[in-house]
Amino acid sequence: MAKGAAKRKSSHFRPGHHASYKPRSWKNSEKSSKRERIVRTDQNDFQEINKDADPEGVISVENGELTDRCTLRPTEEKTYLEEYETSSPKKYIYGIVHFQKETEFWNSVVKQHRQYRQHCNGDLRYDDDRGEKWGLAWSKVLRCDKCGFISKKHKLYSEIDTGKPGRKPADINRRIPIGLSRHGIGISGFIDIMCSGDIAPPSYSSLQKSTNKIDKVLQKAGKEDMKKRRAKLKRTKLHKGQSPVIDIESDGRYNNRPGGASGHTPFQPASQVIYTICENETDNKEIIYVGAHSKQHNCEDESDCDSSCPGDLPPGASIGDEGKYLVQGIEELNDEGLSIRYLTVDGDTCARSAVKDIDQSNTTDPIKVMYCTRHLSNLQEREVKSCKFSSDMFPVGTQAEKKRAQDTFACDIADRCHAEYNKAFSALHNDIGALKSKLCDITTGIIECYSGDCTQNCHKHSFVCEEGNPWPRPYINTSSLFSHLSSFIQPTDDDITKLKHALHIRLGDRAVEKTLTNANQNKCEACNRGFTKVLPKHLHVGKNFRGRAHSAVMSMNNGPGEALVKLCDAAGAPLSPDSKVVQHLKQMDKRIKYQKEKKKSDSQKLRRRQLRQSRYKQYSDLKEDKMYNKHQCPIEDIVFTPTQGKHVDDHTYSTRRKLLLSKRQKSKLRK
Repeated sequence: MAKGAAKRKSSHFRPGHHASYKPRSWKNSEKSSKRERIVRTDQNDFQEINKDADPEGVISVENGELTDRCTLRPTEEKTYLEEYETSSPKKYIYGIVHFQKETEFWNSVVKQHRQYRQHCNGDLRYDDDRGEKWGLAWSKVLRCDKCGFISKKHKLYSEIDTGKPGRKPADINRRIPIGLSRHGIGISGFIDIMCSGDIAPPSYSSLQKSTNKIDKVLQKAGKEDMKKRRAKLKRTKLHKGQSPVIDIESDGRYNNRPGGASGHTPFQPASQVIYTICENETDNKEIIYVGAHSKQHNCEDESDCDSSCPGDLPPGASIGDEGKYLVQGIEELNDEGLSIRYLTVDGDTCARSAVKDIDQSNTTDPIKVMYCTRHLSNLQEREVKSCKFSSDMFPVGTQAEKKRAQDTFACDIADRCHAEYNKAFSALHNDIGALKSKLCDITTGIIECYSGDCTQNCHKHSFVCEEGNPWPRPYINTSSLFSHLSSFIQPTDDDITKLKHALHIRLGDRAVEKTLTNANQNKCEACNRGFTKVLPKHLHVGKNFRGRAHSAVMSMNNGPGEALVKLCDAAGAPLSPDSKVVQHLKQMDKRIKYQKEKKKSDSQKLRRRQLRQSRYKQYSDLKEDKMYNKHQCPIEDIVFTPTQGKHVDDHTYSTRRKLLLSKRQKSKLRK
């Protein structure tokens, strides 16, 4: 025993020792009521608690008295993700490898391991420290957990021979940006999907570099594909013995509505536009020209712009100058031997005025501008809805019912005019004079038909309302409020004049001249939906939006499956032939083609019409109220108006009533 230990041993506590005094209690003491310690908090709570403390750290309570309450120093702040990172041992994750390369790798390493230690029965495992990830591709190393064998690094991906010095790129790193360009998802969204599948994602910068390289490939492939289709269209016209003169339709699509930010910016809010030209010669109506323009520059000065700058329009240029884009498209068509005869446009573009200044190089005939029949029907419907008819025009009760009747009448009469024109065009499209005369008589018959008299001009001239087979009035008869009215309108002479003016939007002489081809912009509108799929308006794609636009054109002209195969071939990373992937793409195109043909059938058109009418009936019967009105701030809650606080007896109606009563009392007194 050490020196002095025995001497101190007597003062040590013995087993089972009990204190001879009672421990001090602070439960009811004065000190405990003055000082309360707060538990140790994290950094955010510490800042919130001490936000109103004085420089010495003293916190005041609600009644303003100062206390010696204080907080302990915050603990080291750790997020849930940081805690989760070290909560369990490291596990293997999923990875993307080439099956054939993986098979060759394991067969080779097993043989090498057998030569290194012939009788070793250890397990071969991936060595993550020696492996390498490049984008989505992997180079792996195997090691034995018993004998210490380590294999050579093996590439589990196929390489692309670019013919240039340096490291050869992995084919999967070229294909993934092509897939991203076909859908409305960005790089961060793709990385999020990979992480949710527990798959090692590529870095943001490497995927962005691959996307920048693929963008030029997509543009080149899209332009070459449209050039082949223009050449095929010209060759088809010549084989028929016709001159290469075609009919087209055009429209522009913006990343933002050009007039949607009034008051927020001195310029038009749209900064990107895609102008599309489709041919109206074949049943497929293929896209033959696409022009993508942008005002977004990544350089400070316009003079410093180079090929890497996405902007091709000056910042002060008008993004809505569709006439300029149309001229560029027609010039490209003329350079390849195609001339334009009829151009179908909508009413919200300046392209129709720019056509007058176009001199085609292949012909002296001017381009004739036609209007889209669908846009004219929508214009006619809005015109009838906004027209101010007489109070007896619609034989219903309240003003709300009259307004509802007018809206229903506008939808019904627009369908009637569209049906009449289509039937008349099919029967008389070769004789424009007869078409004008017939539609003029039909205009009078339509007014008489809705007034309840179909026996005169309606049955005599109408194509869709005959004796024994009257016009079904799809919107009126499906409404429980108006289906019982045989005479839906009771127009005055002034109402008839206004109604004829609205009907002439579709059936007038000038309307016939502007819709001589009976063409619409359905194809261009469908293309705009296709562009929205790859370039949604909530996703900002500045540098690579042209490649995405041409990728969408490839999908719409070829089908998504065939387009993907062509784009991968153009990128130098072809898909494996006769594989599950190619079979799935083939089935995808087959399914989409079937759905397109199905939607064109008469049964599906009838079904969509009935569904549309059924929804309108539900809306009409339920009398849905608008519960949300934008930019409707309750001013009475902010600014005091003289009418607030006014007694109910001071209302105009009450005051007038009191005045009338006082006059009656005075008359009685006089009597």
